[in-house]
Amino acid sequence: MKEIVVVSGKGGTGKTFISSNFLYYIKTLGIDCTGIDCDVETPNLAQALGGFKNIRYRRVAMTGRRPVVDYNRCTLCRLCESACSSKAISVKEFYVEIDYEKCESCGICAILCPEKALRMIPYPIGEIVYGETLSGVEVFTGNLFVGGKNSGRLVYELRHLARIEKPHSSIFVVDAAPGIGCPVISSIAGSNIVLIVLEPTLSSIQGAIRVQEIAKNFNIDCYAIVNKYRGNGESRRVIEYIEQRFKVLGYIPFDIRAVLSYNRSRPIIKLEPQSTISKFLIEIFDKLLDILRL
Repeated sequence: MKEIVVVSGKGGTGKTFISSNFLYYIKTLGIDCTGIDCDVETPNLAQALGGFKNIRYRRVAMTGRRPVVDYNRCTLCRLCESACSSKAISVKEFYVEIDYEKCESCGICAILCPEKALRMIPYPIGEIVYGETLSGVEVFTGNLFVGGKNSGRLVYELRHLARIEKPHSSIFVVDAAPGIGCPVISSIAGSNIVLIVLEPTLSSIQGAIRVQEIAKNFNIDCYAIVNKYRGNGESRRVIEYIEQRFKVLGYIPFDIRAVLSYNRSRPIIKLEPQSTISKFLIEIFDKLLDILRL
């Protein structure tokens, strides 16, 4: 079992576009593959593959934990109030008030309470959906509830569930969230390869470098794809800098047809297999399969 995580460092670079086309391509080769959409705040991997045609199951993820007060034990000693670094607990005259919007679910209040009047209980923060898309690719999707926290924990549970449900899958393709926050770190940990999708712009390069540093901390091989490459003189200088910092697998030229295929929720390799951009994608994907030895 191999696991490749597609990251970007910033939004809008084409991360999901690469993930969906890679999944569709290796599916056509007969490789047992599974997609995992770990962008739990705005999941769209399944949509990029045509949407779900058959949902195997949908369940609430009880991955969050938060404190509740047992007033039969509470003595209003205020130790929890002073220990809470996020200022989520305030002790009133007759009761303890917990502001769950501020609560970080660290559990320090429950640990320090001398009367054991505070305990951490699970609560729902999102849902997990597993099904088959119209492109024939099976996808696990995490969906964080509005206002939900602990997105990193939801990502961890999502990946863990995918491994249990699909133990014989040859490759998992994880579509991570943009940026370098908790859900991205939770997506990268334990993977085999990190694939960075970046544009030939300074803002994209800056985000990609930060993601690369995370991958190095986990001792995971890191490669890059340059998307929306126009080939003009200005971007050529940027490319030279990118090649100094990253192991570049290839370049995807800017093509309006890529946008149109994405809007139609179809991988461009499926929609226009003879197009130039499809040929570039397949060439890069073959390199990835060689690296993964599949």
